[in-house]
Amino acid sequence: MRSAVIFALLLALQAVHAATVSISQPGADPGTVMKGRYFTITVSGLSGSGTATLILPTGVTVEEGTTKSFSSGSVSWTTAIASQTLTGQKVYVSISTAGSPVTAASDPFDIVLPPSLELSVYPASFVEPSGEKTLQLTIRNWGETTARDVSVRLSLPRGVSIATGSATQSIPTILGGTGGNGESRGISWVLSFDSPSNGSIEITVTPSNAETRSVSVPVVVYGATQTQPAGTGGGGGGGGGAAAELPNVKEIPKILSGSQYTVSFDSRLVPGLESVQIFAAADQYLTRLTVESFLRKPDWVNFAEPEGRVYIYYRMSYSKPETYVEKARIRFRVNESWLREQDINPEKLALYRLSSSRTWERLSTKPERAGDGYITFSALSPGFSWFAVAGEPGTGFRDVFAEEERSVQQLPEEEQAGAKAEAEQQPAELGAELQPPAPEEQPSAPAGEEGEKKRWICAPAAVLLALLPAVLGRRIRL
Repeated sequence: MRSAVIFALLLALQAVHAATVSISQPGADPGTVMKGRYFTITVSGLSGSGTATLILPTGVTVEEGTTKSFSSGSVSWTTAIASQTLTGQKVYVSISTAGSPVTAASDPFDIVLPPSLELSVYPASFVEPSGEKTLQLTIRNWGETTARDVSVRLSLPRGVSIATGSATQSIPTILGGTGGNGESRGISWVLSFDSPSNGSIEITVTPSNAETRSVSVPVVVYGATQTQPAGTGGGGGGGGGAAAELPNVKEIPKILSGSQYTVSFDSRLVPGLESVQIFAAADQYLTRLTVESFLRKPDWVNFAEPEGRVYIYYRMSYSKPETYVEKARIRFRVNESWLREQDINPEKLALYRLSSSRTWERLSTKPERAGDGYITFSALSPGFSWFAVAGEPGTGFRDVFAEEERSVQQLPEEEQAGAKAEAEQQPAELGAELQPPAPEEQPSAPAGEEGEKKRWICAPAAVLLALLPAVLGRRIRL
């Protein structure tokens, strides 16, 4: 009996002495685990059968439960995750076999922030008639983990080409650092502005162990016969100045809380967009609204397309936090021939907004007017983001405005004027001045009443004229 107990203890000690605890995580630096990402805990070198129970550092959890059974070899947990940064941590494992429980431990490791890349470009935009200019990209790692195998890709709009440099480049590593002291790396290109263009330079940076980052540089290239539009500061006033303004970047000098500011766009330079009306939730000064348009979904974004047939995409960026905007009214126009070709009912076309969960939400959209081969729509949005103009094909194109006109014409004549006036009446914008109504004209009196009034007025006058000589003669005699 005694020999059996000793033998069992030896087996337990053999299993414990052979057991090792290791921590692994793809993309992490040696001796570290990235906060907020799954890592794996493996207990290997086990013999016999029993259970292994994890004893985890503060803030570390596993979704599989802390206890697992084993028969031999190894056991692992793949859903370990850390919620806070710490240094010098260990994972302990309590191993129970036929003998007494024994504990094994991992080597010390630090829990650190994952790579976090910040992109900055200079200049922030190009308004150039021609020639060559340098574009400088700076990448900074704000995380505490090395960013690895960083791919940099440059996409150019029509009319712009690369004179010096490569559209695709790679950086093996960008070191992280504590307290935002990570490494900065720079890349530059010499760009040639060859022909008139209106678009954006897109720079996409993709590490193997971090999220993809991108930045846009608006570009307007003017031809020899074109002139640069003067800065207007938007539809609500303000702005101005001698410097030219980008057609898709609008400076807003001031909006007070509870008021609104309308920014107008040239729909030829920013395709289809007419205006954006901003309703302010807080006082704000020197704000910028930037709009980019895309005829198709860029290949450097990772969201799905909305349902239906997409006419155009917009990306609207506001330089103030989203809490500064209560809502925005966006007016845009769609080519009527496109709606006919796609067989889309204008009432089945809408503006979609990309939400924070990367899903498309349909905004309240209505057609407002038609003219010059286009239909103008209006939509209310809770804020700015990516937008898509899309409709449901096969719903049957209808000339909704012609139908309204025909429906008015079918009314009795006395009701047509009121119906037309009501249809033409536009909702008053916030801050718009309402004109006072014209004074109401008094109805003219009927012919009989008018003649009677004239007789009542003329009869006393005739009597006075007849008595006037007698009165005057009497005074002379006196």
